Amino acid sequence: MPKFSPRACVFGISTSLLLYTLAVAVITFKGLNITTLHLSQPLLIGYSFVYAIASLLGLWGIIGSSQNRTDLVSRYMRDHWFATVMLTIIDAIKVVFSFLRADNTIN
Repeated sequence: MPKFSPRACVFGISTSLLLYTLAVAVITFKGLNITTLHLSQPLLIGYSFVYAIASLLGLWGIIGSSQNRTDLVSRYMRDHWFATVMLTIIDAIKVVFSFLRADNTIN
């Protein structure tokens, strides 16, 4: 049975966060995200900018786990929860904003 490695777990989760948030930022900025079609151009840029900033938080986990630096890993753990809460709040605001509009259908 393989031994559980916390460093590998942190590396995998932080890499996943980095790739996911970068993908959402790029897809949103290019206008391919169907859940943000109703947003104006400045809001679209702001939404993708927030995801791009959140993607940088994954770097602390990648660097910390690959170099065995516990200070960076603990910073990543704190920042990961902050990013998750921040992105959840922003997505909730986006949903509420879309239903407050007169046309709340997605084309």
